[in-house]
Amino acid sequence: MKPTKMIIGLAAMFAFALGSSASVLAAVNVELEVQVQGGTKVLVVTQNNAQCQGGPIDCIEVASGTQPHLFFNLKGACNGVDYRLTAFRIAQRNKQWPTPANPLQLSTAEDFCADEESGYVDFMACRNDLKSDKMKLKDYNRNAETVYYEITAANCANPADKIFLDPQIKNGGNN
Repeated sequence: MKPTKMIIGLAAMFAFALGSSASVLAAVNVELEVQVQGGTKVLVVTQNNAQCQGGPIDCIEVASGTQPHLFFNLKGACNGVDYRLTAFRIAQRNKQWPTPANPLQLSTAEDFCADEESGYVDFMACRNDLKSDKMKLKDYNRNAETVYYEITAANCANPADKIFLDPQIKNGGNN
């Protein structure tokens, strides 16, 4: 093999390896736990590999130029923990969840494969997935914006008994 072809081949393998590892490193992993605080059960974040710089542990910062999967894990759901993960929704203003009269912007809904009128993520689209102990969501991160997210966990024996977690995601965008 000529030296020029060998260098090009090595450069291509190196670029492929960087691309592959970059997509793996771009995944956001958030560990959840049900805790009792003041006599009330609450859903809390115990680990977050994409914590907002200088922000609380439940704030997720998505780097500019990335399109990560967001993974939320609740260990022991319905087997040691009385709750299971049931829903994920987003909003553009803190605690002001979308409605038909006040929907999400289309671009924001598309970034998460969410319904514009409710903010709920479609777990049948965008390779999203929901199990009792895990959520996998795609964040296309097309626009630099802060959105607010809400995770719902329902009691395994009494689904009407729900607990929520509602912090923010700071998308860096792909511009």
